[in-house]
Amino acid sequence: MNALTGTAALTRLALRRDRITLPVWVLGLAGFTAGITALSANGLRTTADLVQETALMANSPGMRLIGLASGASTGGYTMIRGYLTLAVLAALMSTFAVVRHTRQSEETGRAELVGAAVTGRHAGLAAALIVTAGANLVLAVLLGLAMFVTGQPVAGSFTAGAAVGAVGLAFAGVAAVTVGRPRWVAGYAVNAVLGATALMLAFATGMGLAVGAVLGDPAGQVRVLTGASLVQLPGILVLGGVVIAAVGLLPRFAGTVSWALLMAGILLGPLFGPTFRLPQWAQDLSPFTHVPKAPAVPVTAAPVLALTVVVVAFTVTGLVSLRRRNLALPT
Repeated sequence: MNALTGTAALTRLALRRDRITLPVWVLGLAGFTAGITALSANGLRTTADLVQETALMANSPGMRLIGLASGASTGGYTMIRGYLTLAVLAALMSTFAVVRHTRQSEETGRAELVGAAVTGRHAGLAAALIVTAGANLVLAVLLGLAMFVTGQPVAGSFTAGAAVGAVGLAFAGVAAVTVGRPRWVAGYAVNAVLGATALMLAFATGMGLAVGAVLGDPAGQVRVLTGASLVQLPGILVLGGVVIAAVGLLPRFAGTVSWALLMAGILLGPLFGPTFRLPQWAQDLSPFTHVPKAPAVPVTAAPVLALTVVVVAFTVTGLVSLRRRNLALPT
């Protein structure tokens, strides 16, 4: 028996367990992509509108952190506005999937039952990665179709889908390394911090080089956007803390609660809140509303420290709740 014996059987089991969870994630992201693409198309009906909005984003230091389009197009504008959101959601989907079929199975005792059969040492992790990789491949295709059916070019649509799916695949690999820690919650927290930091740094470096190639001074642009990207971390980590708190306080409903709060944080935030003309009190519910809009405005310590306190509060609440009960994670 080798280390991968039984991988096929465990893959089928993982697919059966995730027959609802992963389709909800994938179809939800595809629907979200179709929605924001249609919103961009309806809001920017003329070439003049597209040129104006694209120029506005290119000329704003704060918007350069989100992206820089190579030209005025609805698909390009949509990805500038929505890529980071989609990438973060794909990363979360992949992380949850790998953890669900590895560390969570160990904590609930399911792994011991499976291990009593003829299975290799790494079969469970291999099955988790196969299922997660497959989900990201399907996600890439469906995101491409979502943009295509809303009127975007085929090549650009599927390139955008592949870019999001690639982030999901990368985070599946990160999660596969992290789940080897003593407790899956600690692994999730470390993965959230390191993964979010790596994603923001990679995104800032890519954008800095792209903007620098157009405006000159690539090193300077990378330096400015790297600092601005790190300022965004507290807002992202608030959502990670919320997930840990939800697992500790509401284990059976943690998935639903986490998803709902995550979508609320994104839709109420500065990317979509003003577009939907939401009242300010509603926009203030999103942690991203309170993140300094660097590098367009100077960074002050107060909002960053306040968000950090919120992160710590949610995380501690979740961990304390986990210590006070038997771990009964949702399937």
